[in-house]
Amino acid sequence: MNHAPGSLFLSLELQICLAVLLDLLFGDPRKVPHPVQIIGAAALRFEKIFRRRFRHEKRAGAFTWFLTICLTGAVVLFMLWGSLLLHPAAFAAVSAVILYTTVAARGLSRHCMDVYRALSRGDLAEARKKLSLIVSRDTSELDEAAVIRSTVESLAENLSDGVIAPLFYAVLGGPAAAMIYKAMSTMDSMFGYTTPEYIEFGYVSAKADDAANYLPARLTVLILAAAAVFTGEDGRRALTVVRKDAKKHASPNSGFPEAAMAGSLGLRFGGTDSYFGKSETKPVIGEDLRPVDVSLILRARRMLWVSLVLFLAVSLGARFGLGLLYGRFFLPLGLTEADLPG
Repeated sequence: MNHAPGSLFLSLELQICLAVLLDLLFGDPRKVPHPVQIIGAAALRFEKIFRRRFRHEKRAGAFTWFLTICLTGAVVLFMLWGSLLLHPAAFAAVSAVILYTTVAARGLSRHCMDVYRALSRGDLAEARKKLSLIVSRDTSELDEAAVIRSTVESLAENLSDGVIAPLFYAVLGGPAAAMIYKAMSTMDSMFGYTTPEYIEFGYVSAKADDAANYLPARLTVLILAAAAVFTGEDGRRALTVVRKDAKKHASPNSGFPEAAMAGSLGLRFGGTDSYFGKSETKPVIGEDLRPVDVSLILRARRMLWVSLVLFLAVSLGARFGLGLLYGRFFLPLGLTEADLPG
């Protein structure tokens, strides 16, 4: 098949691969403003405006959510359009950088390794401190086993919404879809609480995030089960624990990757924890089939990286295959991509 000049730079597959490579090389730069911070600032500004404008908090929250999503999508599309006018290579670079900011594989791995290193040194206090950066619960009284469980549990949940989900939407809709997903996740983190201040205002943000994560969470189960097979863990038990325990979780989505990880490693999640100064008992997911030791963090981290590779191989392979079918069946009689409108 003949390709139009510069068509390689317009390949979404290439842009996604470049984005993942950037994440592997640089992670989340701590001294550079992240788009999530800009999205959060915009959402807070809209919150102030619409809380004053509407007495009905759910309506104010809905307008805040809608305008933040629209602004996010519009800014990304404008950046892509402007870069495409310059050169296809500029478009590829801008697209890859935008996608890169939505993926958090290296950052997630680094946080888990920080906990692992502290525990390996016997510094439980430092491990609790590092864990507090990735979980919302109170970590100050956790023993070593609880720190390990919480680290692996957080890795499983964040694998779904911080790695697989943004890449899922990137594969489906490119940088704009991935960044819109990130905006939805950000607003759920900001407003999706059951506290008096946000139970009404954050209703739309919470429900929209639940809907956006429905498919990625369940896809993560299949990816984790496959990753378990490749890493010597128990993929069959992962699926068994998902069927038995995933729906016990208060979240309609989080229980699925957590149950898959718990089953793969023979680990138990759940029990009583402290959130914002209040004790909360969560349903038990999975069971301990062996002593809980720090090596579980390394095994879960290995599953993170294998899951990333498997998802890219399957999703990008599917896109490439569909592209070949498109060329075979819809570009007949010598017609090339260069002859298509646009």
